[in-house]
Amino acid sequence: MLRSPALKRALKAIDRAHFVPVAEKDYAYADMPLHVSSGQTISQPYTVVFMLELLQVRPGNTVFEIGYGSGWQTMILSSLVGDKGHVVAVEVRKDMAKIGASNIDKYNPSNVELVVGNAITAANSYDKFDRIISGAAFDGIPEVLDQKLKDDGIAIVPTQDGNVVKLTKLKGTLGTETYEGFTFVPIVQ
Repeated sequence: MLRSPALKRALKAIDRAHFVPVAEKDYAYADMPLHVSSGQTISQPYTVVFMLELLQVRPGNTVFEIGYGSGWQTMILSSLVGDKGHVVAVEVRKDMAKIGASNIDKYNPSNVELVVGNAITAANSYDKFDRIISGAAFDGIPEVLDQKLKDDGIAIVPTQDGNVVKLTKLKGTLGTETYEGFTFVPIVQ
C-alpha cells in the first residue's frame, strides 16, 4: 500500500514512539491504534498511510488537519509539505492539544500552526486549502469542506458509518470516492 517515496521518508523521519504515552511505548511500532488520553487514540499506521496516500500531499501544499491529537500525523504532513508548505492543525480537546503540542515541539517545525478550538469555526478564519484531512469521523460531509477546498484540492474525511471518503474538487465540482471498513472516534465540536 505504501507507494509514495516522500511518505516513506516522512515515516522514517517521524518516530511514532515520540507520540505515544510511556505506557504504550512497547506497542509504538505495532499496526494498531493506541490509547493516548480521554478516550482518544493515535490511529494505526496502516490507516494513516492509507489516508495520506489518498490525500496526495505535495511540497508547497497548504493542509488543514482536523483533530491533530498526539501530533504524529501533523508532523508527517509537515514533512510532506516541506519548507514552502503550511499545515494548519486544529484540536478541540484542550488536554489533547497540550499533549500534541508537546510532542510536535520535539521536532520544532516552522511550517505548522496549531489551533485549539472548533475545526469548522477555525476553517472559516483561513483562505482555501490544497488538502484537508480529518482524524475523527463526521456524521456527514460538512459543507465547509467544499467551501474551503481549492480547485484541484483533495479532502479525506472519515464518516461515522465506517467509511473514509475522498473528496476531489475539479472545476468547482466535488467528486467522491468511498472506502469502507474503518473505525474512527466521532468528531467533537
